[in-house]
Amino acid sequence: MNIKILGFNLFAKGGTSRSNINLIKSFIKSNHEVTYYNFKEFDKTAKFNIMINEQLFDKNLNFKLFEDAHDLVGADLVILTRETFFYLAREIKSIDYRIKIVGEIHAPLAYINDGQDLAMDSIDAFRVSTMDVKNDFMKRFKVTNVFN
Repeated sequence: MNIKILGFNLFAKGGTSRSNINLIKSFIKSNHEVTYYNFKEFDKTAKFNIMINEQLFDKNLNFKLFEDAHDLVGADLVILTRETFFYLAREIKSIDYRIKIVGEIHAPLAYINDGQDLAMDSIDAFRVSTMDVKNDFMKRFKVTNVFN
């Protein structure tokens, strides 16, 4: 499977970066082709350091700088790892409606305001951290396509 992941900054320390690294490792361990798109600019040193420190040397893994939604086309699965990226799901689907899109909720639900665009019409499934968050998310947004 060809998987593309969009994250804010894999090369910074934090919980979302750790989650994204674990996700990448799981996919490459299962022999999937993974391209990680970083929203923030990065240099060769940052890339090299993370590859060494996290044992991310794999022929099926690429790191690229995100430019626009067209970068994410040509995949079987796209994972948007930040709520503020969810709006891109509409553009991706307008280019190729067959691409499956997962939106990951990393922020506490209390930080998501009711007017925030979660692209519910274009995201195929939402991934959350725990069963409690899953239940709260399903109840609050009246959706069932949620997993933890």
